[in-house]
Amino acid sequence: MENQSEKLVPLLKIITEKLEKKFNKELKANGVTFSQMRVVVQLCSSDKEDYTMKELERIFEVTQQTAAGIINRLEQKKLVVSYPDDEDKRVKRIKPTQAGEKLAAEIRDKMLGIEDWIEDSITQEEYATLLSLLQKIYAYVE
Repeated sequence: MENQSEKLVPLLKIITEKLEKKFNKELKANGVTFSQMRVVVQLCSSDKEDYTMKELERIFEVTQQTAAGIINRLEQKKLVVSYPDDEDKRVKRIKPTQAGEKLAAEIRDKMLGIEDWIEDSITQEEYATLLSLLQKIYAYVE
């Protein structure tokens, strides 16, 4: 009988968990988690000045409670600020601070280093194929 960990979905999950663990280990020195850093990098990588809490919930596919927890911790660390929308005070807007932008730049370099590490483990052709196939799967499950 086939080993369960060799099937696609369990294998993708295991790889994702191991990569997240590796990222968290790298980020520990900066005092942030992978989930928190994904938000900061998103805020800093966009042409948008800020995001609403609802937009972040949708982008990261998390509940309002989870997004609020991440943002609250990032605010405590002074990596983001939140403020009410000018037109609708019920809407919370979030943007990175200067410290958040600086940390995001440092972290992007670490993330690229890990991507390089992955890319170095396979040929360029295999990497391109893998990326293409993962994008297809993502589009399908989306």
